Amino acid sequence: MSSSSTESSPSPLPPAPDLYRPLDFINFEFRLLTLLEIPGDSAEAEVCCKLEHAYLDDPPQYHALSYCRGDASVTVPIQVNGQTKQVTTNLEAALRELRNRKITTLWADALCINQEDSLERGLQVMRMGLIYSKAIEVFAWLGPEAEDSAAAMKRLSDPAHLDSTLPTEEIAIRRLFLRLYWRRICKYCCNAVRYMLIGS
Repeated sequence: MSSSSTESSPSPLPPAPDLYRPLDFINFEFRLLTLLEIPGDSAEAEVCCKLEHAYLDDPPQYHALSYCRGDASVTVPIQVNGQTKQVTTNLEAALRELRNRKITTLWADALCINQEDSLERGLQVMRMGLIYSKAIEVFAWLGPEAEDSAAAMKRLSDPAHLDSTLPTEEIAIRRLFLRLYWRRICKYCCNAVRYMLIGS
């Protein structure tokens, strides 16, 4: 009696879990991003993080990020809850810089708000002022170091001596304040920013 063997087709992979579980708007629920430590502490390693839910009436300590998203058509991958997600290069650079500075828990609108849910997006934008005010610190990400921006930041950190600014430093300061960030700064965070950051 002959028997014919049939190849069994591989079972389909289960769908990836939804990255964004719905928020409880009535109880002021929101999401926070945790930057994960990378073994070996490599500054060049891919950014990995996880999203968790919290409540604005009694939140854990977190930082908030103010930044300009940059060109939406130019993105790089990061890992969020084990899933690959594309973010703009400017946001990825900001997250990388914060990770290098040992900042772990933060709020960044592009990731902490489900951008594909118009209802959630609208409600969370209405609460951005509260979100920024509850943060222990708000960082303004101005972008990577360029055009002597490090020298400009150093001079601005010592306002008592601005009257002795060198011509090259004055040019660098002007260039720093011509960056796109200042034209896109969110009205909800302009009074909450405590630190300005540029890339290391």
